[in-house]
Amino acid sequence: MAVKRKRFRKQYIPLVVAGLVLVLLITALVLTILYQPKQEKTVLDDIYDLNNVEERIVKSNTCSGEDYDKLMDEISKIAVYHEINENYELEECSIVTDSPIGENDQECNKMSIYALDVYLTQIPDGVKIVITNDQDNNQMIFEKNSDINEFMWTETQNTFLRKLTFEVYGTSDVCKNELLRKFEYTLPRWNDQSKNIRCFSEEYKDTELCQRFIYESYNTANDRNKIAKADKEVEKKEKEKTDNNNNNKTGNFIYDNKVIICVAIGVAIVVVILFCIIRRKKHDKK
Repeated sequence: MAVKRKRFRKQYIPLVVAGLVLVLLITALVLTILYQPKQEKTVLDDIYDLNNVEERIVKSNTCSGEDYDKLMDEISKIAVYHEINENYELEECSIVTDSPIGENDQECNKMSIYALDVYLTQIPDGVKIVITNDQDNNQMIFEKNSDINEFMWTETQNTFLRKLTFEVYGTSDVCKNELLRKFEYTLPRWNDQSKNIRCFSEEYKDTELCQRFIYESYNTANDRNKIAKADKEVEKKEKEKTDNNNNNKTGNFIYDNKVIICVAIGVAIVVVILFCIIRRKKHDKK
């Protein structure tokens, strides 16, 4: 026996349409809540690494007492960091042997170069700090005997990585001539590859290839590899940028029109409710 199909009644059409519209609008609202237009990310040139300090073990001493504990707490706060000096003036002098008065004269020229200004800060009273450069073992000594708690100097030789060793000694009666803290700080080197022609392009400027200073020993093979790596990185960024632009167009439309979408959802809900009420009344009359 054939099953008799019920005919689709025309009065259901508004309900079906309203239902579909309601589902679409709710979906759009959920996407609006979950989706926020992505902000374009930028890669910063991470040069100022305030945590680039390596502590070294110091042998124990016989110092003790509250004053010693206070001094050690202050010594632990001594910090070192560096900043790039864009226009450091380097003076080079040469001997002029053909002086008209028959004596050797000096001829000096100034040139602006990149350099690194190194800062040693939060230095407490009662200490002496010996700073050793591993490139030439030259030492600088800073003894805290005034209100100045910061010591600054400029490093101009940036071809190789340099490691500075800081040894903090006591100078007061609290713990005189004892080594109280020892730590090392590595300065970056000049990246010769940053002069690569690619680095004149905006899209390459944030790649490792184009960073002026890097924490990496000089290696010809690594420098060549940076070029290929930068090309791949730029290609990937361009693809991501294209994808993000396409997504943002849809996302921004939804986000910018969220008020209209919410109103439309409300209208759709009212239409569905009214239709149900009307259908109920018609059914009750029969």
